[in-house]
Amino acid sequence: MFQLSNAVLASLGKSRQEIFESRLAKYLRDSFPMRCEQADDQTMRKFASFAIAKSRTYDIVLERDVAKFATLMIALHPKFDTDPNMAWARSLLTDKRRTAEDRLEAVYQTLMGNEQRNMSPMTGRDHA
Repeated sequence: MFQLSNAVLASLGKSRQEIFESRLAKYLRDSFPMRCEQADDQTMRKFASFAIAKSRTYDIVLERDVAKFATLMIALHPKFDTDPNMAWARSLLTDKRRTAEDRLEAVYQTLMGNEQRNMSPMTGRDHA
């Protein structure tokens, strides 16, 4: 029977993690060019690694869900989930009755609802 040593398995896992970090960093850079323009590749990889680790604390592990979480970190701020002004986000992210996908969707929907409430009904623009 074919067996892999723990070192080989760890190496494969690390390689997979590094590949995802690179893909996530590229996705964030492509999606948020203005916010990421000052960051070099190494900085973006470190941010991606940080986002992956942070998303795991909420049991967010699927790549697409991790990318959504990282998107929130870039769009809002890296510590949005612990910001006292955004306690609602942490509450949604820690709701274990929902799947990770549903928790992230709830955060996005709440943000969209807040965005709509901040729009002027007459102009469709943000209130000054």
